[in-house]
Amino acid sequence: MSVVLWPLARVWEAAARMRVSLYRGGVFKRYSLAKPVVSVGNLSAGGTGKTPFVLWLWRELAARSLAASVLTRGYRRQDHREPLIFQSPEGSEGAGDEVRLLLRGGVHPVGVAARRELAGAEIEQTCDVDLHLLDDGFQRLSLVRALDIVLVDCTRPPWEYDLLPAGRLREPMSALERAGIVVLTRAYDWTHAGEIERLVRRYNLHAFVTRAVTESRGVGREIPPAFAFAGIGNPKAFYDDLGRAGVDLLDNLSFRDHHRYTPADCERIGRKAREVGAEVLITTEKDAMNLGASAFDMPLIVAGLELAIENGDEIIARVIEAVRQ
Repeated sequence: MSVVLWPLARVWEAAARMRVSLYRGGVFKRYSLAKPVVSVGNLSAGGTGKTPFVLWLWRELAARSLAASVLTRGYRRQDHREPLIFQSPEGSEGAGDEVRLLLRGGVHPVGVAARRELAGAEIEQTCDVDLHLLDDGFQRLSLVRALDIVLVDCTRPPWEYDLLPAGRLREPMSALERAGIVVLTRAYDWTHAGEIERLVRRYNLHAFVTRAVTESRGVGREIPPAFAFAGIGNPKAFYDDLGRAGVDLLDNLSFRDHHRYTPADCERIGRKAREVGAEVLITTEKDAMNLGASAFDMPLIVAGLELAIENGDEIIARVIEAVRQ
């Protein structure tokens, strides 16, 4: 670790702890919406499977006749008006890849604003909802919530990282004391899922802890030799998912999270794919949102991503209990 970044991480840690204390002490103002809020977030910067989890949670609630909105910042969006409220994918081109992915997955309404409480208030005036799902909301302490759900990626054990900017953690592990539900994502047999669960219990004895794994949809052994590319929070996890699905993956190319692809990027991807003898390209649904009008000279497969969640009914029961109190 850089000798420069280590002290900066300690400053970040102190600031994060102070911020929580100021909210708890009432020094910083907190906002309440008329409908209850359930936050879905994480301790680390990106790549825990948050968007697939929000999709799963929204659909499970809808199946039980509970109407939920999703409130999100719309990271790296081009349309900076706010709040933006969407009931369908129509007109959402500038709202950001994750917003468009949620809308194309059937989620509605989706409210986009840096101050999520503004989007929530607008939705309550115009839509009939029972609750709000606060996307990437664990650190959004200004908005009162009924329940915090925290996702922890088991392929990236928390003890391997320091706080920002030296590592990936936004808050120290002790912040898990605020969680009501902790989901260990990508909890494959070869990961440290058991050790991570014991670590969670060190800070929180009362949260409901369960596990989930990711599964790639729309790919398998039947497709030709492939070259994958991704600009997501944890591209290695995507490539590993393809391998588990039986894809003959010859090589890959990664970009920063939320990357918007240029014609030069696409030419580079195609060139590298041809160099290794790939016959098809594979990318994620999120990356497909950022391709624009880009075209390739070989077939492109867009792989879906789904979560297989243990004890899903228990998660939903606890969410319903929290929002009805």
